[in-house]
Amino acid sequence: MNRLFIYILFVSISINANSQSLEFGLMGGVSNYMGDLSDLKIRVNQSHPAVGISVRYNPDRYISLRGSFIFGTISGHDSMSNNINHKLRNLSFESNIYDFTTQIEWNLRGFCFGDYNKRYGFSPYLSTGLNVFKFNPKAYYRGKWYELQPLATEGQGTTEFQDRKTYNLTQFAIALAAGLKFRFTDNWNMVLEYGIRNTFTDHLDDVSNNTYVDPEILKRATANDNPTWELSDRSYEVNRGIQIGTDASGKGIMRGNKNTPIDWFMFMTMSICYRFPVPGVNCTSY
Repeated sequence: MNRLFIYILFVSISINANSQSLEFGLMGGVSNYMGDLSDLKIRVNQSHPAVGISVRYNPDRYISLRGSFIFGTISGHDSMSNNINHKLRNLSFESNIYDFTTQIEWNLRGFCFGDYNKRYGFSPYLSTGLNVFKFNPKAYYRGKWYELQPLATEGQGTTEFQDRKTYNLTQFAIALAAGLKFRFTDNWNMVLEYGIRNTFTDHLDDVSNNTYVDPEILKRATANDNPTWELSDRSYEVNRGIQIGTDASGKGIMRGNKNTPIDWFMFMTMSICYRFPVPGVNCTSY
């Protein structure tokens, strides 16, 4: 029995050792978002370039552990909407995204480097993990970019709206992705991936609450040169100088949509990855 146990342990260690590898990759692609200022859709014309790096550890051919950093941009513009009420709302934003993610990947066919088992040179995969990201929505107004979170455009911090708290610019998310891996040499591979981030915030675009804040409240709460009330309700720019948040003609038009309490962002990327060769580390023959 002891000999059998030692034999099984030896085979297990050999299989694991012969399967391990470490990769480093460069990523490029596009970023996008889905929320209140995209009509809750992914708008292809609002895609932006994204770049990143990744480190992947492969303990065996079916499981990979990955850490990555991606830098991208997301944006939304009511002026591009087909919804007449959203066009009248006339809000917009843009934000850089700094995305840090750790994921576990399931290689559905099995994947590994080296020429020992060529049939493991291609595999689709699914992955999930935890994400930390940083964002900062801004709006362009009269020739200048304004950070929207400090302006509290939905009345955060005012006496009248004490229940509306200032949102944090660093948040957590659940990462979900699907992709394909292709090995084209013993040590190089290409990875195509579509990944989404299920966030826990409704403020990627600085828009969340259904109702507008009375501009007089925002004027009292901010400095004279602070354009909070103008950026909170920009409908006057396309509505004969009248803000729909306080005008009877805009009754029933919401600023945001509390029925969809989270925003999403996503990346579509291609990675070129290199495995640092380790003597004897290839796919196992077992």
